[in-house]
Amino acid sequence: MNLKYLKISTLIILCSLMCFSFILGCKSTQLPNGPYDVPTVTATATNTATPTNSPTPTATLGPVNVSCYVNYGGSSQNGVSWNLVDPNGNTINTTTQTSGGTPLLFTPSFDGIYSVNIPTQTRYLYSSQPLTIAGAGNYAVTFSCSGQTISTNPTSIGYSSSVGYQIPVTVSYSYSGNLDVPVSIQTSGLSSAFSVSPSHVILNTLGSMAPLTITKNSCDANSTSLNFTAFDLLGGATNATSNIGISKNYSIPVSILFSSNVSITNANRNCTTELTGTISFELDSANLLCSGSTIDVTYSVSLFGNIVSSGDLGTQSISDGVATTYTLQSDCNRTITYSYTVNLSNGGSMSGSFIDGSIPANGSINTANY
Repeated sequence: MNLKYLKISTLIILCSLMCFSFILGCKSTQLPNGPYDVPTVTATATNTATPTNSPTPTATLGPVNVSCYVNYGGSSQNGVSWNLVDPNGNTINTTTQTSGGTPLLFTPSFDGIYSVNIPTQTRYLYSSQPLTIAGAGNYAVTFSCSGQTISTNPTSIGYSSSVGYQIPVTVSYSYSGNLDVPVSIQTSGLSSAFSVSPSHVILNTLGSMAPLTITKNSCDANSTSLNFTAFDLLGGATNATSNIGISKNYSIPVSILFSSNVSITNANRNCTTELTGTISFELDSANLLCSGSTIDVTYSVSLFGNIVSSGDLGTQSISDGVATTYTLQSDCNRTITYSYTVNLSNGGSMSGSFIDGSIPANGSINTANY
């Protein structure tokens, strides 16, 4: 009987040990071993820098409408082609959009800085501006060009007497706005003694200045001007103009030289004496006046202080070293006054007079500086 109870007790102890071992083996490693046993947590860094040039796209809720407007010279320009490019460089519109037309409607994948571009066309060169899209809604950009002006450096020029003299000039173009409208600048106005090279230039935002050269090709003492007028590439006027005044920067001493070949004769019983012969004029300007000067000689016959007849001996060319000759009028016993007017090639004028009975000796009869 005792042996029976001993076997039962032994069996109960073995079962208890097996159950206790099983419970220990099934215990979760995630649970605390005791009231103060806290699970270990591995720290994760939170200050890792995010590249600023690669922002994480932000989803945009809803559609976006983008409109583009073009203003040139103070008026709206419809029909100008444009496109929209996303931050990754992809063109959004698959069909051509035009300024003033139906807005571009699309649903972007993310917010960001897009670009609206006008490709080179007609009178416009490539132009671009950024457009920040942040959420659904209506967006618009405006391209404009106004206040076009051209200027020169220098604004006036004084040339020397030397043929072949060259003057460098710079012409500049400017405007207000973000629409690149190039201009063709045409030149005009120079006298035939001068030339400019090149005769025209094209300027725009990236090339807003250009050099030119003015050359004096022949003898000249006159003032002239070089005019600049800007046109767009379709030939339209822009109201942008400028000019350079051009004049000589030296003085010209001018003298009128006189010589005569006259004789006094006894004409007849009614005419005591009569003055006959010729008078000649020429210029002395050190050849600085070039060609183009003229002289006009007139006369008047007076008797007892009253003019009884007059006339014009004609207009002739006058220059350095070449005599211009006139034949004297014959009218015995009467006083004849001769008047001369010299129109110089540079625009100056010289005049004087003398009486036939006291024709001055050969030499200079008039001197001035021009």
